[in-house]
Amino acid sequence: MTPKSVLNMIASQDNAKHAFDELKIHIQDAEASQPEFAVQLFEKHPSVGVSSVGRPRLKRAVLRRVVLWGKSNAIMLELGEGSWNRSTIRWNASMMEANIESLPRENRPTVEFLECPDL
Repeated sequence: MTPKSVLNMIASQDNAKHAFDELKIHIQDAEASQPEFAVQLFEKHPSVGVSSVGRPRLKRAVLRRVVLWGKSNAIMLELGEGSWNRSTIRWNASMMEANIESLPRENRPTVEFLECPDL
C-alpha cells in the first residue's frame, strides 16, 4: 500500500466511526426522550418530487442492532419486523433515517450497539 492509500483508509475508518457515534447518540437520545416507543428505520423520501404520480409507500422496520465493522468501515443495521424485507442492511444516511414515530415499544428491547473487528 502506498502512504496515500493508507491515509485514505484511516480517514475512511475515522468517518465510519464518527458516523456510528453520531447515530448512536441520536438513537439513545430518542429512546431516552420517548421510552414508550420503539426506534424504527425509515426510508427517506426521494429528493426529486413526483407531481403527477403519488409517492411510493416508504419502507420501515424496527431497528434492533447497529454494528460497526472495523476495517471494512461498514455500519450494518439489524432489523426486526417491518417492510424492508431484509434482516440486515448497510447504513446509508442519504437514503434512510432512524427515528421514533408511534410504534409502542411493548416487549421490544432498546437498540444495541456493537463495534467489531472484521473477521
